[in-house]
Amino acid sequence: MFSSSRSNKLNHQNKKLFIIASLIFGSLISSSSFAMQYNFIVQPVHSPEKMKQIYQPLVNYLNKETGHTFNVVTSTSFVSYWAKMKKGQFDLILDAVHFTDYRIKRMNYSVLAKIPNTESFSIITNSKEHVTDYKQLIGKKLITLPSPSLSSMHLAQMFPNPVRQPNISSTNSTEAAIKSVQQGTYYAALVPTSMLSEIKNIKTVNTTIATPNMAISASPKITKELQNKIRVALIKASTTTRGKAMLNAINIPSFIATNAKTYQGYEKLLASVWGY
Repeated sequence: MFSSSRSNKLNHQNKKLFIIASLIFGSLISSSSFAMQYNFIVQPVHSPEKMKQIYQPLVNYLNKETGHTFNVVTSTSFVSYWAKMKKGQFDLILDAVHFTDYRIKRMNYSVLAKIPNTESFSIITNSKEHVTDYKQLIGKKLITLPSPSLSSMHLAQMFPNPVRQPNISSTNSTEAAIKSVQQGTYYAALVPTSMLSEIKNIKTVNTTIATPNMAISASPKITKELQNKIRVALIKASTTTRGKAMLNAINIPSFIATNAKTYQGYEKLLASVWGY
């Protein structure tokens, strides 16, 4: 009896140890699998190759700060970017006000942090041209980023009459647009004002109203806990050695706190010009 009782106790203890070990092992597996992979994209203002080159330091920084893996993905055009974005194919996105507001309102994305200050767009011509107002560009060759980019939204508001517009061409490279004006290939271009401070041989004709600068927003696929980690990592970046190196590499001064209210109302640009 004693031997049998003792054997039963040992079996019971062994079962308890097995259950505990299973729980611990399961927890380790769960923790390991929790290190998820996510994609990160920026609106396509450069070639896919250049986009990856520019923003790889940002995802490397987020990988180290969060313990998860972010991978840079790219799009070849604003049309494909817009189509895939509406389907929720992107997890973490850095882009303009109208896209950010659209996702907040209609796709349950959360805005995490923004680039400081505001952004406007300027119509430029070669410095030799005698243009004083953008309305003088009707029928002239003008190049800008394609619809539904923010620059194309501004351009459509400037020239609402389809028969009284410039002869508009598109490019996915703002640098190429500026160069084409400098070289005389195009009469004018609409480009981000922030890119013009050191550009020679161009003249600014008109500048649009300023809007909040680009922001990073997160898909609901990313947990609130991880969203907060990303937010903290971005905002503190300008105060740490690792963060400063990342910001310098992507040529952004810092990321600052923001909220949905900052971007409220800008999705109307898409509704009125592009439609959805």
